[in-house]
Amino acid sequence: MTNENLQLSVLEILLKDPSSESPRLDIHAKTFNQRKLIRKLHARITVYEHLEIEANVAELREAKVTIQQLSEAEVNTLIEDILVAYGKK
Repeated sequence: MTNENLQLSVLEILLKDPSSESPRLDIHAKTFNQRKLIRKLHARITVYEHLEIEANVAELREAKVTIQQLSEAEVNTLIEDILVAYGKK
């Protein structure tokens, strides 16, 4: 998985409503850690599977595996990079 695809998958989790015209970051996005991110990814995967939305499931599964393989510091850097890009640092 490329870093850009990983960031997009994580961004989907950090956004309050990713399908909104003007999506905003979750107010708790700054406090997300590796474990919480993995839990949120798992929950999103479960919802998509239940709704039979196949498009994003494979990417989210790959993102989950990648994040599980990263160190906590690498995950924190990934989240920080996303927050900086959104101007929320």
